[in-house]
Amino acid sequence: MTKIKNFFNGHKKLIFILAAIVVAGFAIKSFFFKSEEGMQITKADTTLLEKKDFEIVVTEIGEAVSEDSSKVYAEKQLPVKEINVEVGDVVQKDQVIAKLDDTTIKQQIALKQAMIASTYKSASAQIKSAKDRLDDANKNLEDGTNSTLIAANNAVISAYDQWQSAEKAYDDYRRSLNMGYNDQLVQQESLTSTAQDSLNSTQLNYNQSLERYNNLQRDISDSSMNLRNANMRVSSLKDKEARISSRINELSSKVEGANSSQDVSALEQQLLDLDLKLNSIDRTAPGADSLVNNLESRKKQIADQINSIKNSNQDNFNANIYAQELDSLKQQLKTVQEDLVSAQGDVTKYESEIEASKKQLESGQMEIEQQSLALDKAKKDLDQANEQKEKSNLTRKDQLETYRKSAEDLKSAYEGALRNLAVAEAAAKNEINALKSNLSIANSGADNGVNNVDLKNLYEDLEKTVVKAPISGTVTEQNMIKGQVPTNYLAKIDTVDRIIVKSKIKEFDLNNLKVGMKADITSDAIGKSKVFKGTIESINPTPAQPESQMGSNSNEVFYEVKLSIEDRDNLIKPGMTLRVKYIFERQKDVFTVPLNAIYQKNGKDFILYIEDSQEVTEIKEMPIIVKENNDYEAVVASENKLEGIRVLNSPDKFTTGTKVIFLEEEKTNE
Repeated sequence: MTKIKNFFNGHKKLIFILAAIVVAGFAIKSFFFKSEEGMQITKADTTLLEKKDFEIVVTEIGEAVSEDSSKVYAEKQLPVKEINVEVGDVVQKDQVIAKLDDTTIKQQIALKQAMIASTYKSASAQIKSAKDRLDDANKNLEDGTNSTLIAANNAVISAYDQWQSAEKAYDDYRRSLNMGYNDQLVQQESLTSTAQDSLNSTQLNYNQSLERYNNLQRDISDSSMNLRNANMRVSSLKDKEARISSRINELSSKVEGANSSQDVSALEQQLLDLDLKLNSIDRTAPGADSLVNNLESRKKQIADQINSIKNSNQDNFNANIYAQELDSLKQQLKTVQEDLVSAQGDVTKYESEIEASKKQLESGQMEIEQQSLALDKAKKDLDQANEQKEKSNLTRKDQLETYRKSAEDLKSAYEGALRNLAVAEAAAKNEINALKSNLSIANSGADNGVNNVDLKNLYEDLEKTVVKAPISGTVTEQNMIKGQVPTNYLAKIDTVDRIIVKSKIKEFDLNNLKVGMKADITSDAIGKSKVFKGTIESINPTPAQPESQMGSNSNEVFYEVKLSIEDRDNLIKPGMTLRVKYIFERQKDVFTVPLNAIYQKNGKDFILYIEDSQEVTEIKEMPIIVKENNDYEAVVASENKLEGIRVLNSPDKFTTGTKVIFLEEEKTNE
């Protein structure tokens, strides 16, 4: 034991050094072993891309209720033009019971059709221009007249000639050494001049590319300024339209007031009734302040109306003046609306110009980067030539070795020129793809996408002017007056006993609903796997009262929706709480990825992915186009194959090119 202690005491430094070497060895082995193994990715970290159905939906709570009647509401706030039923009439489901005045909607349809025709005509010239540029680019590529490719090919020929020339120079110089003559300095001057010319040419190309890029930026700036001016003009015209409309409403009220012959005593009786209501209101109740303000406002209107009637002689005198001013304002309003349509067209045009210039800007950036690389290469060649000139004072043996090195360098330059030719060929194809994109943009401008959607919506509004019976039964109430806009339900139809669903929809989802739309209905009591089909029968145009919006934010506005439900087995009982899923849009057989798997770079969308069939693979990047999205996933498309790849759910945690090991099961701690 003593000998061991003495050994350790006498060799402490040696023992510490050996221990440090052992620890370092384990660390190095661990590092290299881990690098060779790669990162581990589990199935939970990825999403396998397969075609599936995609939906944009909203789910609200509903209640099953027993109902023996149905109230029919107008979906558009328009005057009644035609009444087809009376109280006591027996009607069938979908029977037309009334029609609303559709004159305004038909006029809007005619105007929108004219706009579509005008847009298509103006876009034809752009389409032809884009197609001509694409045809020229394809022809230049096929005929070998593409200037960039010609320059790159000439560079290859020049680099090859320089390489062969250097080889010959080396042989001549070696021969001159053996035979006693040498012209190295003359040849060196020629090489330096050639390198300088190459640099000047490359510098000129770079400056020209930079100038084109700066011109595109100025074009975008000019278009942006034009867009701001157009938006300001749209805003100004909208303000002017609102002011004129307000004045028209004011004059219309004065004309109607001047021609009114209401009984003052009846209005005074209404004032008394309003006072009684005000005195009966519990001002501590929720919503009491709003109700009191509305009643006070109504009292002031009636008092003003009484004063207006008492001064009717003077108002009758002014009626003709008001009418003349009203006609003039209506003509002004028409002119402002026409100017507004023109200004909105300018906004669309400038937005398209900006988008097209931005795409060209991206291509210009790539061109500048390529020219910058070529410029660096030319500068390097010139530096090498000058270095060779300085070495001309070295010994003949060193000069012979310099010729050998120069020949090797020029061979590398030739190989680099071959690579640049491949890059130029790829750039020519990219240019064609960009021109194809420009042609696609021009075609999309002729598609009138927004106008066609507006026209579709107008036709849907036109259908809503035809009021149909939602169910079969007997008309027990009829509240329609021809020529007047309905303020309540149009009619009431009694039916046999049945179960319906009452639900509510938020105000910002209201315009996505229409009568006849289908919905999926489930019940937690029965089981979520059982899905009942529902159909919207009516949408109350008046917001639900705040006290009925239980559990909701007091600032939210809801509208009541009534749906029929298919329940042949009578599983749904009155009072059951249901979940109503309104399906706004459904797409079949599309590829979807989680929203958090998509990231942006240079204004474009990308994903990171790995091949599903390989255990050890490499992370790759793919550009995509987002077609549609809901709150948690997006429909995507790509020029590359999407079927069967695994998308990384958290791209911020990984890097393109990283080697990874894909595990089918979750990692477990051993």
